Amino acid sequence: RPVPSDCRQMELPGEINPPVSRRESRRRRKAEWRHEKKQTLKCLKLQPAVKWSGFECTTFLDCGGISRVAPYAVSFFANCKHRWIGRSVVEVLAEEFNAYSREYFAEGAADGRLLINGVPFQPEYCFSAADSLEHMAHRHEPPVRTLTADHIIHKCLDMIVIDKPSSIPVHPCGRYQYNSVVYSLARNLDIDGAMPVHRLDRLTSGVLVMALNAETARSICSIIESRQVNKFYLARVSGEFPLKTNAEHDSFVEPTTPSCLAEIDNDVDDSSWVVSNDPIVCTSQKFSTFAVCPVSGKPCCTAFRRLNFNGNTSVVLCYPITGRTHQIRVHLQHLGFPIANDPCYGGKLCKGNTYLGLDDDDRLREFNKDILKNKVAKCPECNMSKDQFVPADPSSQGGLFCSEIWLHAISYTCSSWSFSTAPPRWATSSFNDTAYLQAVNHDNLQHL
Repeated sequence: RPVPSDCRQMELPGEINPPVSRRESRRRRKAEWRHEKKQTLKCLKLQPAVKWSGFECTTFLDCGGISRVAPYAVSFFANCKHRWIGRSVVEVLAEEFNAYSREYFAEGAADGRLLINGVPFQPEYCFSAADSLEHMAHRHEPPVRTLTADHIIHKCLDMIVIDKPSSIPVHPCGRYQYNSVVYSLARNLDIDGAMPVHRLDRLTSGVLVMALNAETARSICSIIESRQVNKFYLARVSGEFPLKTNAEHDSFVEPTTPSCLAEIDNDVDDSSWVVSNDPIVCTSQKFSTFAVCPVSGKPCCTAFRRLNFNGNTSVVLCYPITGRTHQIRVHLQHLGFPIANDPCYGGKLCKGNTYLGLDDDDRLREFNKDILKNKVAKCPECNMSKDQFVPADPSSQGGLFCSEIWLHAISYTCSSWSFSTAPPRWATSSFNDTAYLQAVNHDNLQHL
């Protein structure tokens, strides 16, 4: 039976291709349909994961440049995963959700804060295939620096660009929900549904671009993924960063530096770019840390150029060519010049980056009184004493106790737009880093 002409393969000169069967034709059409559907679903993922609302469930205080959220009740739900079947609920939760200890989950099972299929269970209970877990918690969000209208760099119908303060995450994660950029924009500035098209670490400050509709989000994501955006960061690192390197990198094309750098003291006229091509790999899913690994690491590239040196630390211009998680921080550590106050990658957990600011304002005192009145008896954090504080371990948990690092996204530029911020105060050569980097008693720190 002859095959329809539209099902035949195109014949190449000098080559006879066999006809395509109806089955193969259907398979190819189905594969094309699946590809189109996958692309559509990928675009839909750019829609807001949550609606930036629900503020009525708690109270807020913005005072002294710090945003605080009163503790509030929240429930988390999870269906049993295949790897959990037959394992103790308490052991699984302690392993998978490391923000709490095993004792916390055991107590939660005993006093009813954890439910399986809507009913309490014994701490020894093991997961079954159809189980549904509910965790009723009393969430205590850490304070963050307040996001205000002064942080807006640019706003139009399609996008908003802000100078993100350090300490605040871009989107809800971990212990943060209302104290995140997207929620703060909705609560403080009535800008709902902002969609991040790239991310900055919670501890990093600087230029953050967000779309206000799905079409713009797709467009900006495409530009970033195709590496058409030049990104520049500033970092203050330990030691005297080298002016030049003997290594040659033929593939590196020196970028045009942003004009906003003219505001920074530059005591070096003959510095050149130092390029790091070291691949990196995730070393801890629990703490989200990375390290250089030539064998199994993913390829990435960052260029650095020294701007000034004050005898103790250097201010460095960073130009990430790829966009791996933590690549600037990892490459600086591997070069032997870690960001000076980055406790996760060779820097110090110190007085300067474990302090957000205290305020004796009457509003803050009243706010704290209300929190004490509404303590929850079964909440470990409401009843936490000094003996229950988790000592800070800078090598693994430093980021949990840290409010900022000296890493600032100063400029994002492409052919369609260019956005930059003023340099941070720590980027000047006269900045007093000695007072900032004073040692802190790790045993007295709480999670920030």
